[in-house]
Amino acid sequence: MECEGKLRFSFPSARKALEAKKALGKGGPETGRSEVKVSVDGKELVVEISATDTVALRAAANSCLRHVKVIEELGV
Repeated sequence: MECEGKLRFSFPSARKALEAKKALGKGGPETGRSEVKVSVDGKELVVEISATDTVALRAAANSCLRHVKVIEELGV
């Protein structure tokens, strides 16, 4: 079963969103079970996740959420 999810994070400016994208990199480790694409849409950081199953989707989403939390706490 193919699973997909999209996370959107708002930042104060487009510049901050771009900095967050750079800090996030590819969005997570390459496991073969999920694929993460990171982009910027205006002031929003957009993370799109495709996974082979719901467990892999949840793991990739949790990883991205943790990374974005650290980015926000550091004030990137």
